[in-house]
Amino acid sequence: MKILVLLVIVVGAAAFFLALMKVRWSGESGKEGSSADYEKLGSVLSPAERTFLGIMAPLLPQGVGVLVKVRLAEVFVPRRGLEAPRRRAAGDRIRGETVDFLLVRAEDFSPLAGMAFQEEVRRGESKAARTYFVENTFVRNGLPYLTVAAQETYDADDLRDRLASLLGRQRARG
Repeated sequence: MKILVLLVIVVGAAAFFLALMKVRWSGESGKEGSSADYEKLGSVLSPAERTFLGIMAPLLPQGVGVLVKVRLAEVFVPRRGLEAPRRRAAGDRIRGETVDFLLVRAEDFSPLAGMAFQEEVRRGESKAARTYFVENTFVRNGLPYLTVAAQETYDADDLRDRLASLLGRQRARG
């Protein structure tokens, strides 16, 4: 009987040790989730966004690049002088928001303008508040913002003019 109890303890300890080593080796614990909880998307952009980007990118002036799905926290930081709780709240708010397309100066990747791409019309209070927040954050910081609705076809001349106007407003400010 003593041998059976000793064997159960040894096997249990070995199993615990192996499980502990697996968690430490992977650097992940089950409570916070693990890299095994995710799967790769087929594309970062929807088919409509890819189509739009394919039409828009060649229309951009020389020296202007485009980044996609950029977090606002990569473009803005909470302003200096805010009290700690408000600064944390402001940081949390922009960490969770993105801009569909960010136009940047190609030489140094400084932001020039933000663009929203609307694939569908969503009329909701939270969507309107989010849209207002993102657009207002750009404008209050001297960066123009343009919303483009998804369409079956795009008029390249009209889009080129809108982009030139958008970037012209930025250059006039900058």
